[in-house]
Amino acid sequence: MELLNPNQVRNVPEGIAAVLSNVVAVAFSVALNLFLVRNQNTLLKMESAKVKEAMDSCDDSARTKSRFLANMSHELRTPMNAIIGMARLMEKEDVENEVSDEIDVIRSTAENLLKIINDILVYSKMESGKVETINEQFYLDKLINSIILEAQSVAQDNRTDLELELDPAMPYIYYGDEIKISRILTTLLMGAVENTEDGRVIMTIGAKRSRDGSKARIEGRITDTGEGLSKKDLENIYNGFENYDSKKGSRIKILGLELTVCRGLLGMMNGDLEYESIKDVGSSVSFWFDCFVADRDRLLDVSNIEASRILVASQSEWEVRTWSRRLNEFKTVADHAYNGEEFESLVQSVDYSYIFIDSSLYYGVKEHLDGRIDRERVYVVCDNTHQYGDFGKCRVIHRPLTLINLSDIFCDRWNEKEFGNINDSGGFICRDTVVVVVDDNKVNLKVAQNLLESYGIRAIPAESGYAAIEILRNVKPDIIFMDQVMPGIGGVETMQEIKYDKRNANIPVICMTADLDDDIKENLIANGFDDYLPKPVKDKQMEKILLEHLGEDKIVRRNMKQKLEERNR
Repeated sequence: MELLNPNQVRNVPEGIAAVLSNVVAVAFSVALNLFLVRNQNTLLKMESAKVKEAMDSCDDSARTKSRFLANMSHELRTPMNAIIGMARLMEKEDVENEVSDEIDVIRSTAENLLKIINDILVYSKMESGKVETINEQFYLDKLINSIILEAQSVAQDNRTDLELELDPAMPYIYYGDEIKISRILTTLLMGAVENTEDGRVIMTIGAKRSRDGSKARIEGRITDTGEGLSKKDLENIYNGFENYDSKKGSRIKILGLELTVCRGLLGMMNGDLEYESIKDVGSSVSFWFDCFVADRDRLLDVSNIEASRILVASQSEWEVRTWSRRLNEFKTVADHAYNGEEFESLVQSVDYSYIFIDSSLYYGVKEHLDGRIDRERVYVVCDNTHQYGDFGKCRVIHRPLTLINLSDIFCDRWNEKEFGNINDSGGFICRDTVVVVVDDNKVNLKVAQNLLESYGIRAIPAESGYAAIEILRNVKPDIIFMDQVMPGIGGVETMQEIKYDKRNANIPVICMTADLDDDIKENLIANGFDDYLPKPVKDKQMEKILLEHLGEDKIVRRNMKQKLEERNR
């Protein structure tokens, strides 16, 4: 259709009129397309704004959920910490064991619930992307040893043999997130040990180095002879909130949640895990993650032991086989004595560099030690209820037998302080020591007071930051223990207000917190605190703080006899 009529354009030649008509048609078409494009852009912008609004709403919802879970987890942890703390105090005071079973049920149930709360918090943080990796140098052997020692006490209660297999060629100093690695290994190992009775748990760890040797992939496997899971439960294992029946001997409650948390943390270190289980047979979990190698030295140097003669005295054939496997890692073998007569015959004919005696056989061979053998080269293999001094001047080595604790012996790193001393087994009391404890929760305040008073400390309570500031106008304590989260004025603000006064500048202020963030200690110290105590506060942690921040003139050692006399007064 022509837009220009030639009859109306009389003075324009017919060819030019056609051209003008086409030009006008093109212009009209361009204008129409521009209008449509502009309108479409407007519609797209409107849709984009709606999408952005929806995404912002989702982000706000996620942040709200994360804040809610974080706040609720903190609020839930506070009373749980109080319950656990009071249960521990009751255990201490129940000298006659009149209600020990009931107290143990309260404490263990509260600790299990606290673990669930902590897992939910970590899970929510991972969902919201708030979990970060914090890399630092760490010693893998020390990390594993601390985890094994903690698990061994539970294994002992469950009459379960705990074994550790390590690759002696792997490096032992790494650069990575030690806190996350410790959490993963502790969760997986304790899960296996707690749910295996009259059985065996084996933890195996090795490492594969990268071509240039700068990195290593840590690979591990934990196998147990527990009850195991059915095929149906195993199919749903990675559902983080799948709950399993808590029957005697069954796998731990909310196993799926714990595995999901571990899997998420492993993923942050380029790792993962795989879980396998057979009903009434057992379970195993394989895991792997990457770390930087900080020092390429091997975990074990066998040169110190190659020419040594070793004697193992034990009535257990299984333990003798365990010794054979362990010493094989050191490229050496040992003679074995199964009773006192064999022991006497061997020690009379051979000058042994190291003698290892099972605690159950100790009194059967004790007479052959007296006056004949230097007891500093005799080690008694015992559970962790025994300590140095329980077997005369013989040294001790705690089960399980591992490449780590044997390496400490063969490389002359055995230290009696790590096993306690019979003269110090009653702990210590603090002379003329005053401590201010600040906490808005009355039960937590009572728990902290009673714990400190068990060390002979005068503990002054303060139920708020303002009350603490007022107390310090008239009292100069040796240490201040400060809750982190309090209404009105928080722990950080209270600490800073206290230290602003030059009279209080040198008083150690220790933060007591239920916060689980990996960098919590660094953040608190950066804010001005001198140290921190995680809640619920444990005796060993409190002792460590007191020993580090009180002068030696304040510490009075006491033996077990004195301690029992004090309890019975």
